[in-house]
Amino acid sequence: MTIEQITLHVNRFKPASRRQVIRYLNACNLKPLGARQRPQQYPDTSATEILAHLGLCTGGTNGHAPKPARLPSTQELRAIAKKARGK
Repeated sequence: MTIEQITLHVNRFKPASRRQVIRYLNACNLKPLGARQRPQQYPDTSATEILAHLGLCTGGTNGHAPKPARLPSTQELRAIAKKARGK
């Protein structure tokens, strides 16, 4: 995948510029597949790894589409807090 392809995939979940995607690649320690390629090619799982690093998706390995991360509802959070207080 090129940086432009990774940017398009990440933008479906979170707005990000080309420069920000490059920062995410560095934070995830993802390196180009070969030397001196124009455009540089990154592994096909790069976008999924960036989204997992951001906490936006889970899974997505072995050719499966990434699953959006599920956020707990307010009602679930209140139930957890109530249980923690012992009421």
